[in-house]
Amino acid sequence: MSLTDQLREAIRDCGTSVNALAKECGVAQPMLARFMNGQDLRLTTADKLAAHFGLELRPAEPKPPKRKKA
Repeated sequence: MSLTDQLREAIRDCGTSVNALAKECGVAQPMLARFMNGQDLRLTTADKLAAHFGLELRPAEPKPPKRKKA
């Protein structure tokens, strides 16, 4: 599950309105509403939301290089 999917799920499941959550996290309500409607977030906003929900932003594991067919 991607980080954005995890954040959207946490927001839906928290039982708090988007407006109240935006105030609690220190993010703009319109930005949070757009995110919930499918738009992307800035990394700084994602970081604030992740911290609020106890999620950790970290680099993904590197993918192994693709092998060339002979």
